[in-house]
Amino acid sequence: MIAALLGALASVGGAALGADASSKAADYNYRMDLLNYYAREKERRQTYQTAQRQEEEAKLGSTDAQGNRTYFKPGVGWVVDASDETKQLQELYRNEELAQLQNDLPQRRERMNANDVRQYR
Repeated sequence: MIAALLGALASVGGAALGADASSKAADYNYRMDLLNYYAREKERRQTYQTAQRQEEEAKLGSTDAQGNRTYFKPGVGWVVDASDETKQLQELYRNEELAQLQNDLPQRRERMNANDVRQYR
């Protein structure tokens, strides 16, 4: 009987120690989860702040190699101010297109019509 009583006491003591160890392990896991959560939140905030800073820097604008200035204008959006050289090139391009539409295409059409007339006589 004493052996059974000692066995029961050992079981109760073992269960109490096991419950205490389980409680400590759960407490440790909770603390680790909490630390991980705080670390993730800190990383998320830093990522957000970095993205905001990059967006603000991008909105300041930049100037490319040709001297064209690109910047963000609130209420309008992205704006490009062309340099004098770029404006001059655009004007030359427009003039060349206009010359082609006014001169080259009508001449080509006349030649095609003349070729059609000669071909079907």
